[in-house]
Amino acid sequence: MKRKQSSTLMTTIATTITQLCVVSGVGLVIFGALFWYFFLNDPFDDWWFDEQIWKAQHHKNNFSNPRGKMASDLKHRVLTTTMTQQQVLNLLGPPDWGQDKTYLSYSIGDWSGFRMDGDIFVVEFGAAGKVTQVYWYQT
Repeated sequence: MKRKQSSTLMTTIATTITQLCVVSGVGLVIFGALFWYFFLNDPFDDWWFDEQIWKAQHHKNNFSNPRGKMASDLKHRVLTTTMTQQQVLNLLGPPDWGQDKTYLSYSIGDWSGFRMDGDIFVVEFGAAGKVTQVYWYQT
């Protein structure tokens, strides 16, 4: 009788340990996926810049605006410090939010953080009328 109780206890302990390992493993996978999504995934570098897609989004302030996926390529490869404001306007089209001699701003969707607020893409120009800074920010 004692041997049977001992065997049952060992089976229960083994089952409990197995269940804890499975739950811990699933929790670790979920944690890893959430960590990647919120901290390692950069939604701004998913696409190469496409002029037609960019211009088609003029005044379309939609949640998943495809412009956001092109922002990094536009900043790091397409827009250069040799470009004038007119060249940028020819490439990107008229701005959505604002324009003067020192900047142009475009809506690029709700991609940052928890995707609750819109993102704005800004091109700034210096005294010579050429690109000095390109960035985006969450409103």
